[in-house]
Order: sequence, then C-alpha cells, then structure tokens
Amino acid sequence: PINLQNLNGKIICQKDAFLCAAKGTKLSVHLHKKLGSGLFGGEGFILQKLEGDGLAFIHAGGMVIKRELRGEKLRIDTGCVVAYTDG
Repeated sequence: PINLQNLNGKIICQKDAFLCAAKGTKLSVHLHKKLGSGLFGGEGFILQKLEGDGLAFIHAGGMVIKRELRGEKLRIDTGCVVAYTDG
C-alpha cells in the first residue's frame, strides 16, 4: 500500500493502476501535458490522480524500484512507470 499522507496527499499513476483506497480518497483523470511523451511514449495522455490522506493500493507488474530525483533527469519508457509525484 501507498500512504498518500507521506506523498503530500497526491500521486499520479497509470490509467489502470488504481485498485482500491481508503474512504475519502478522490480518484480523477490527469492529462499528461507533454506532447512528445504522450504520442511516442506508448501510454498516451490520460493518467489517474489519487488525492487524499489514507492508504491506496495500485497495481504494478515486475520489480518495483523507488527513485527520488534531486535535480536529476532519468529517461525511461513510460510503459515502465507505475506512479510518480509532482515536483
């Protein structure tokens, strides 16, 4: 599970990654703003945004690796990204 409270109350995830969450968690559509990644990344523009302060469960296949980027850039295939936070 992901504790949304530890992530400033918001996380963006792939469009079919959301499984379930605590009562009061808001699920909405998030549109990706970069044209190139939407067209060439293979996953499109539409993502899911989870907002709240409880636990949420999202689906991920394979090995999950958490990365915190501090001014760095990481190039990856968008199909490999499960979720991310703004910032």
